[in-house]
Amino acid sequence: MPGNASGPPPRRAPSGGRGFNRNTVGVAAAIALVAGYLGVAAVAHLSPFPAKTVAATPSPPASQGNGASSSPDGSPDATPDPTPSSDYQILLSKIPAAIQGTNNCHNIGTAVGANAVSQCSGIHGLAASTIFYYQFADETALGTGYNNFLTNVVKFKKETACTDSHDNFVDFVAQCESAFTSTTPSMTGSIAEYTNKSNNPIIVTSDDQRHVMVVMVGANDGDLLAYWKKLRWVVA
Repeated sequence: MPGNASGPPPRRAPSGGRGFNRNTVGVAAAIALVAGYLGVAAVAHLSPFPAKTVAATPSPPASQGNGASSSPDGSPDATPDPTPSSDYQILLSKIPAAIQGTNNCHNIGTAVGANAVSQCSGIHGLAASTIFYYQFADETALGTGYNNFLTNVVKFKKETACTDSHDNFVDFVAQCESAFTSTTPSMTGSIAEYTNKSNNPIIVTSDDQRHVMVVMVGANDGDLLAYWKKLRWVVA
């Protein structure tokens, strides 16, 4: 009926303040979620925070030698100590330059327990036309090699001493053997004299101080003994 106020009252619109509070909470949660992701990404180097590339720094080279630092330009010492590269080089260092010549000595391997053996031939102006040098590790090995050479290689049989009654080496005496001592240069050893099948005079001698055995082959027995007595067949 017109003007009748009866009937259900109109529904009240939702409160604006309650809607505002819900929106605010949602936005805050989203911000917190994004902030959390960004924090984790920064630590884990995820996008948008890629990890930095760091150039490796080389470690400084360790010092060499006796602890002294090397020169800045890496140049070697002005006078480095020579180091023999092999047993044969050690042997060569004990052979006089006059015997080595330009190319007189050659490496012929090892024998009778020697570490190295050199054959020097084509020698001019010396009583020994060919000389064999044997390098041993020590005096014991030298003595063993010396005896092995005489007994097993050349079948040497001692018949007498090489010296006279005053212990002087006067003449070349075949199949003789004696010990010797020298004061200049200072050395001790043994000497044996014999001839080969070609009747060439041969002297085999040991040098205890340098651990070297030397076999000298000549043409004249007197000249060969005189050459041996000069002791110029090994470096003093």
